[in-house]
Amino acid sequence: MLRVGNNNFYADISAKGQRLEIVGGKMMDFTVIPSPLFVGDIRRANDETSVKISSSDIWDSVTWHTNEIHTEIVCAGHEIARELTIICRVKEERGGLVWQTSVVNNSAEWSVMQISYPLPCLEHPEFTLFLPYIGGQIIENAGSKGFTYGENYPGGRITMQYFAVYSKNGGVYISTEDGSAATKKFAVQTSENRFSLTSLFYAINGGVAGNSFDLFGETRWQPFVGDWYDASMIYADFVRSKANWLPELGRPDTSERFRKNPFWISDYIPNSPYQRDNKPMSLSAGSDIYDADYWYEAPIQLQKELGVPIAYHVYNWHEIPFNIEYPHFLPAKETFLANAKKLRENNIAVLPYINAVSWEKHDGKMGHRINYDNTGAQGAVIQADGSVLRQIYPQTTEQGEKSFLVQMCPTYSPWHSLMENLTREMEETLPIDGIYYDQTAAVRAQPCYNPTHEHLPGGGSWWTDGWNTMMARIREKKPADAFYFTEDNAESFMKSFDGYLTWTWVYQGEVPAFSAVYAGYIQLLGRCTIGKKKEDLPFFKYCTARSLVSGQQLGWCKADLVWQPRWLNFLKKAVNVRWELDDLFNASQMLRPPLVKCSLPKLVTTAGLWFEGTIESEQVITGAWRRRDGKETVIIAANIADEKAEFSLEFSLEEYGIVGKTLPENFTINGNKCIISDTLEPNDIRTYKISTL
Repeated sequence: MLRVGNNNFYADISAKGQRLEIVGGKMMDFTVIPSPLFVGDIRRANDETSVKISSSDIWDSVTWHTNEIHTEIVCAGHEIARELTIICRVKEERGGLVWQTSVVNNSAEWSVMQISYPLPCLEHPEFTLFLPYIGGQIIENAGSKGFTYGENYPGGRITMQYFAVYSKNGGVYISTEDGSAATKKFAVQTSENRFSLTSLFYAINGGVAGNSFDLFGETRWQPFVGDWYDASMIYADFVRSKANWLPELGRPDTSERFRKNPFWISDYIPNSPYQRDNKPMSLSAGSDIYDADYWYEAPIQLQKELGVPIAYHVYNWHEIPFNIEYPHFLPAKETFLANAKKLRENNIAVLPYINAVSWEKHDGKMGHRINYDNTGAQGAVIQADGSVLRQIYPQTTEQGEKSFLVQMCPTYSPWHSLMENLTREMEETLPIDGIYYDQTAAVRAQPCYNPTHEHLPGGGSWWTDGWNTMMARIREKKPADAFYFTEDNAESFMKSFDGYLTWTWVYQGEVPAFSAVYAGYIQLLGRCTIGKKKEDLPFFKYCTARSLVSGQQLGWCKADLVWQPRWLNFLKKAVNVRWELDDLFNASQMLRPPLVKCSLPKLVTTAGLWFEGTIESEQVITGAWRRRDGKETVIIAANIADEKAEFSLEFSLEEYGIVGKTLPENFTINGNKCIISDTLEPNDIRTYKISTL
């Protein structure tokens, strides 16, 4: 029996019967339950027979030895692949355990396709689960809910690499700390008071017999006391010391206008006859009831009401149909060329959409000289079964075929050149202030097995490296005042973009973990309050307030709310606060949000977009920020209800940096805790600015 760890945080590992398993242990007040130390998949290279393997299988030998640096655990000679060895090295660090894994495969027959990082399975009668889902999500009492989720990283769903489970007595932080953001699949499951997490690494040279490699990065199991915020601060330490995607804090490479921008419109230009009925579905609901000039006239009216510079994310500006004939986005519609100028003359920045990752395979039938068949097909991501990675959309070609968007491999240099040339031509010929590169930080990373591509088959960091290489080329000649942004918020593309479109932050259990880790490193903008939720005023106010306290730029909604007084009234107040505090979110650390108690019943509404479940929230929405120079702490409180709210906010004096400072009369000190007792008028927003000098 091998015990790794210390008296309060350890796992027991057994090699009984030449099978290696975690058989027990204790981590804080969580019990470690039996599980394999690793799992994986191997494939016979000549006939593609696949076999699942684990440390619990029979090995020729299972040994370990300890030196002054680490304990090395070796599983050698799998019962099927005799020349396969898996080596796991573990050391104690910061009260927890850090693991590294190597694969030594000398087989002339078998290829390793996937192998997991070492992770524990845990049990507790009542715990909360944090997962890095989109902006961050918590599942309370997760062990009783039968929760299951799995997705590839990096991408728009699993955006970071850390998880946590915790109770009132503390918790366990579990992360794959890989500073190069190699492609992985995370899968989490809870049931019967148990928690399990798998982090699968897609093998280098997958499909090639005898592939040996080290798993990128390391796995950390660490005890902590607190909640999702404390786990986020542990991950932030890793990011700031080892992540290769982190840009300069404060983003001096982003123009001041866009660092300050408080609000975004999103809408589309009506279809031309050539575009037929192909529309951006998430945006089109409602816009069709207005006349053809609505797309630019309403934004101008809204900007005058708000009284500050704003930005406009414009769809359907191109002559080709939406989701058809990509990537041939030029030429632009005449109405865009003429009226984008009017928008810019009225303090509205104009940023058009392009898809930056997909080639529509039917484009050659419309006479495009460079097309999928003669150029794009060579760049397609090829899956392990030999098929191309693609998405089918409901929009149709002139011949009646559905949109067939093929995922381009991020390393495919002809695609890089095409996107660079498109960017330069748009900047030279269109009246615009930047470009939206759709899906780059949204699409889930995948292994690619095309042997002709500029990467080894399988996984690795080339997915991240490829897109970042493309965008580095594009950014070399980026106009100083332009803004480049992309969909969703996969962390690993941060240095390539000025902003992330956070439109999907509209789900149950959302917490601002991404903001806590990355505030000041990129502009986060917008939440989707249109589509099925367009007429839901409480949802609109909730999303606007949550965006404000989470440091996001507001909006990503249609300009027709200029004709909806109740929507506009709340938006004006939020935009004014965001405009006033613009420098705060670029130069501050997000603090743990205050604990709120409110006299009003909780808001209960359905989640946005395609998400299921309900959102429950106090009707006073709060957040707190501390300037990185330590001079000021700012607390924000927004009442989203149509009636007056009495409320209290509780927080730590030490965390907020205000121990011994002069505080207002309605701040009550109780030990290290401070409680604000106050009232807010209906639909009102208040800021508390506390000098920490």
